[in-house]
Amino acid sequence: MQIDAEMLLKVLTFAVSVGTGLYAWLASKDRATAIQFRDLELRFGALEGRVVKSDLENQAQVQRIYAQLKNVPDKEAIHKLELGMQEVRGAVDQMKEQWKDQLTQMQRSFQRMEDFLLDARTPHSQPTPPQPRRRTRT
Repeated sequence: MQIDAEMLLKVLTFAVSVGTGLYAWLASKDRATAIQFRDLELRFGALEGRVVKSDLENQAQVQRIYAQLKNVPDKEAIHKLELGMQEVRGAVDQMKEQWKDQLTQMQRSFQRMEDFLLDARTPHSQPTPPQPRRRTRT
């Protein structure tokens, strides 16, 4: 079998056309993959931005909560407050008893004054009847 130049040219043309088609197919696949990859990178970047933003917001919220918790009294401070309130309650009860005794004494004093004033208003002797007025003629 002899290889003819014309036949060689036909085979070579066929091989080049198949190779070009194969290259075009691979290139288009690669381009489609590159486009998909670029889209995925963009979506991932957007998601990463949202995650970072959310993380920053969460950190700020945690810091605000910690700041508020610093102002909350601990167990020891609450115990001290309870003891102080018991002392105040005892002092108030003691003052209430003193005021109750003083109020009772004041009520007795007022009763004695009222009795004295009522007794002074009513004379012990009979009052003299008023004298009738004389009419004068004009």
